[in-house]
Amino acid sequence: MRDKLLVKEVAELEANLPCTCKVHFPDPNKLHCFQLTVSPDEGYYRGGKFQFETEVPDAYNMVPPRVKRLTKIWHPNITETGNMSKFTMRTFN
Repeated sequence: MRDKLLVKEVAELEANLPCTCKVHFPDPNKLHCFQLTVSPDEGYYRGGKFQFETEVPDAYNMVPPRVKRLTKIWHPNITETGNMSKFTMRTFN
């Protein structure tokens, strides 16, 4: 089920991703594991380059993806270990 959903959602993501974001699939055969690079062009984080790793679980659509930052950043919704806060992930549902 997850993989069927991901084919459609990845195509939609790539078509609608802002120019300040890039998605990278280390293994093109594993759509459930990818990296996102965000390079803000305005605001406090302007000029930064921040990488996040996303893993979509088998129970996707009932369970949210796991997102972890790879680049050190201070943000109230990101823990010191790089995980997204539970509050932030709850808004996914």
